[in-house]
Amino acid sequence: MSAAIRFKALLLAEYLQFIKYKIRVLQSSAERNADSLSRGGKMIGKRIKSQFDDAPMGCDATDVVIAKVQS
Repeated sequence: MSAAIRFKALLLAEYLQFIKYKIRVLQSSAERNADSLSRGGKMIGKRIKSQFDDAPMGCDATDVVIAKVQS
């Protein structure tokens, strides 16, 4: 093989390694974002549940939401 072909092969190999690295970085970022969204959803769910815990007996979800919007 000529030196030019070897050089191009090395460049291609380095570029592929860089692409693999970027994919791993994006995957880990996506996983962190998914975890964050999951935790945020759980916190919102707990807040909503606590609102229903404070509601008087006989109130349904609509009554609680209307009361919160009006206040």
